[in-house]
Amino acid sequence: ESAPASDPAARTMSPLGAYLAARHAQQQHDYDAAAHYISRALGADPGNSELVRRAFLFRIGGGDITEALPLATRIADLDRHAGIADLLLVLQAMKAKHYDEALKRAQALPKDGVERLAAPILAAWAEMGLGKPDAALALLSDTKAAGAIPELTAFQLALIADRADRIDIAATNYENLTRGAAHLTWR
Repeated sequence: ESAPASDPAARTMSPLGAYLAARHAQQQHDYDAAAHYISRALGADPGNSELVRRAFLFRIGGGDITEALPLATRIADLDRHAGIADLLLVLQAMKAKHYDEALKRAQALPKDGVERLAAPILAAWAEMGLGKPDAALALLSDTKAAGAIPELTAFQLALIADRADRIDIAATNYENLTRGAAHLTWR
């Protein structure tokens, strides 16, 4: 990986210097440079879980999902509650149409934080991918479940029902959303 054009000394930089340069780039919101520098530091200490996490977050921050995926796998292997890394792996499995894997990963998401909100929605879409619309609809049927965002859950329920040709369920949920919303968005 080449050094950022603005820093010709980066090629001879020590691992500590690379780490410090990554932190500085992060403070400047230059996630591409931060990812480059932290990757250099990680190369010198590949078993350092903190560097793996930072490299992952910088790759995500810079929009480099391809480079973030192997890091997400390493993080998930190190930590059963890997947060964003787990979410990325669920989404990657869905994108690859590996719905069994996506469902298992969604069901194993932590029960707190943003994962608690995403898990039932992701699991429902994985069930749809497996051709199980009844299971998908059942996962989202309680829009008032603890911790759920009722509007988001109802919207996803409507989309899944629509996709499953359950027009009556879709229509009911769309109507409830439009009737209860004070400020409708274009979506």
